[in-house]
Amino acid sequence: MSTCAAWVDADLASVADPGARALLAVLRGLPASAWPARAEGGRVEVLAVQNRVAGELRRRIAAAGTVPSWATELRPALEARVLSYGHSNSIKAGAVREAGEAFAARGFEAVALKGFHLAYGIYGEPADRPFGDVDLLVGPADLAAAEEALIALGFSRGPAQTGAGAMEKSFLRELGHGVVLDVDLHWTLMGELSLVREMRPDDAGTRARSVAAFPGIRFPSAEDALVFAAVNLVRHGFRPLGNILDFRELLLRADPAVLALRAAETRTAAALSAGLALAGAIFGAAIPESLARALALPRWQRALFRRLLRPGLLVQPELAEGTTARFALKILSQDGARGVARTMAGLPGIALRRVRGLR
Repeated sequence: MSTCAAWVDADLASVADPGARALLAVLRGLPASAWPARAEGGRVEVLAVQNRVAGELRRRIAAAGTVPSWATELRPALEARVLSYGHSNSIKAGAVREAGEAFAARGFEAVALKGFHLAYGIYGEPADRPFGDVDLLVGPADLAAAEEALIALGFSRGPAQTGAGAMEKSFLRELGHGVVLDVDLHWTLMGELSLVREMRPDDAGTRARSVAAFPGIRFPSAEDALVFAAVNLVRHGFRPLGNILDFRELLLRADPAVLALRAAETRTAAALSAGLALAGAIFGAAIPESLARALALPRWQRALFRRLLRPGLLVQPELAEGTTARFALKILSQDGARGVARTMAGLPGIALRRVRGLR
């Protein structure tokens, strides 16, 4: 395990839920002889689906050779899940391609973020990275044209964000076969009222490349995608496990030196360090030592993360400690004591503006 991940409490013996213990043993890449001899396959499947790691679980079981009976019995269900993901992703990708072509015809491009980019730009098989909505980032000057293009393609307006914290607009379209596509059209990646607004994921240094398979759509560099992933991970309370698996896949394509620089520029070094550490402890991500040193956390932050980010807790849909822990994690994931202090100092103003926005 990398020194970056040394603070993670990865002791499976302390995981109370037998299904969670079995899932984590497989995901970590332990030999099948070290997996629990008995587990409830249905429970393991439920956790894998909730955590968006069914594809990784299927791959690990298939590669392990002789496995416990519960894992053997689980394989057909996992195969069916992944097949379903691939079907849904493919239908959505066709609609995204249409949207990109409409954008290009109007003289601009959008940057695809999160799930869609990861499925079609990072993972080896799109079916291994299921996604729900599709997040597209456009320049503020192109927002009206992007809305017009989506409406012309048959999208309808979804629930709207309003006020100072708004950063996206939702557009919905029925695609058939039970698939509904929700395109979230962003003009920024950070709302003014966000608890993690100290992070700067969409600064002027962001890089993206055109994609031949999707005209009018650009994919961010692996380094910038990792910055986005770090912010997203904090927003969602370091869940699900699939968001952590994304770090391993992105790191394979990232330049460590560029990544360390971007983390400093965007104030995401602490969140990135935590995400990579968890990816190393849970999924076996190989973290270059030069990067581990550049992103090293102070002792107090390592101690708090060790308490709040135990894999046995993260595999559950919600933090056992509840809402207080979720807010605490957002604050504690800022870069160093100064970042935490700045975030704390801004809380009264954020709260006041949110209250005013409700009136």
